[in-house]
Amino acid sequence: MRKRTILLATALTTGLLTALPATAATAAPATGPTAAPASAAGPTADFNGDGCGDLAIGVGVGFEDIGTTEDAGAAILMNGSASGVSRTGARTVTQNTAGVPGTAEATDYFGSETLLADVTRDGHAEFTITASFEDEGIGAVTALRGSATGPVTDGARTFDPASLGQTRSYGAFGANLIG
Repeated sequence: MRKRTILLATALTTGLLTALPATAATAAPATGPTAAPASAAGPTADFNGDGCGDLAIGVGVGFEDIGTTEDAGAAILMNGSASGVSRTGARTVTQNTAGVPGTAEATDYFGSETLLADVTRDGHAEFTITASFEDEGIGAVTALRGSATGPVTDGARTFDPASLGQTRSYGAFGANLIG
């Protein structure tokens, strides 16, 4: 039942988003670090530098199974155009995607938080994805580099409290990720 609910919500959301035109409010500027504004479906920014707002949707809050791995989570990337966001060319990223560090495990909730920001100031938004319950509630954050074709897994990095010199303890590291 949970999968049907999330699939229905995704279908409704993507159908509605296809009809929305891209505006200056949804497209990230070509220069300067930018954090994308939050929206009902997820943050928007310009992944590929084409001047149109693209969309990332996190599906990590307990409703996305990867194969038989329950609640592993995922993030969906959708391309924008002058006529709006489209399902054409949409990509799904999981911890089992080639180049993404780690492995999809039960209750990781990968995609529980997402952030799009052009931190390198190259006109291509980087994609940050939280797995808030990675390693039984410790949490982790994965960063994908932006490129002309959208976020890429080449050079992807994952951070947890220990990688930043902090104690590894329960705390959902990366939850409430903000720009």
